[in-house]
Order: sequence, then C-alpha cells, then structure tokens
Amino acid sequence: PQYQKQGYAYKAELLALKAAKLLGYTIAVAYVKESNFASIRLHEKLGFELDNKFVNAHKNEMRLYIKAL
Repeated sequence: PQYQKQGYAYKAELLALKAAKLLGYTIAVAYVKESNFASIRLHEKLGFELDNKFVNAHKNEMRLYIKAL
C-alpha cells in the first residue's frame, strides 16, 4: 500500500513501451482483469485502446488492450 498511487507503475510501463519501440516493436498488447480498476485506468492513461472483452480459461473476465508504438 505504501507504494500505491505514487506513479511507479506508470513510469515503469512508459519506460517499457519506449524500450519496445526502440527494439522495433510496433504494437503493445495488455490483458487486464475486468476487476483490476487501477490497471484499467493505467492502460487507458497510457493511450491503450480497448480491443475486446472475453472470459479466459480460468473463468476471469478480461479486457484486451492494444496500443500502436
């Protein structure tokens, strides 16, 4: 809890996206549980777009996010 809402996940994912782009990747994909509101907000803040909703093999409701790099 002491590390939540400090922007660490945002900064880490931003660096990972920049590194992926430098390595030549053109698309980033993220699978997020429907119940993980913080992760949903994070990905939307980073410019990911919702591509699909589905139920995975473990019966979890999921969101598929995609972002062009």
